[in-house]
Amino acid sequence: MANILWMDNDRTYLLPFISRLEGAGHTVIRAYTVAEAEWCLARPEEKLPEHTSWNLILIDLMMPIRQEKALGDRYSAEITKKGRCTGVVFYKYNEQRIDELGAIAAFLTMREDEELDEEVEALGLPPENFRHKMAVADTKDFLAWINTLLD
Repeated sequence: MANILWMDNDRTYLLPFISRLEGAGHTVIRAYTVAEAEWCLARPEEKLPEHTSWNLILIDLMMPIRQEKALGDRYSAEITKKGRCTGVVFYKYNEQRIDELGAIAAFLTMREDEELDEEVEALGLPPENFRHKMAVADTKDFLAWINTLLD
């Protein structure tokens, strides 16, 4: 089963999905801020069973940046487009670390705009690594998507 780091600021939305993932045997660690996610990504040994690491990093594309002062200017309102592409910025800063861990990066969003398509395409990841939250709103569909990513 997989170790999943999920960066998303929406605490209530995650609960049924985390329950479904954990029921399927996955370990899920939530990060509600970018700073928390960066800390977890850098120190998997502090959150996960010994001799394991992250298999999947789920990233919400839109994250508020008001609590990220500890990270300096890397997540400024200008760079993250006032939080509209915080997940993209997070991935760019952490892409090498994610690759070193052998983890898969996947994105969830509520955004629907042409600019998003361009941002996603620029990351160079397969289209199946991106889902609109409403497309996987049913926890069964969500788990099926996760299992496809992990296979």
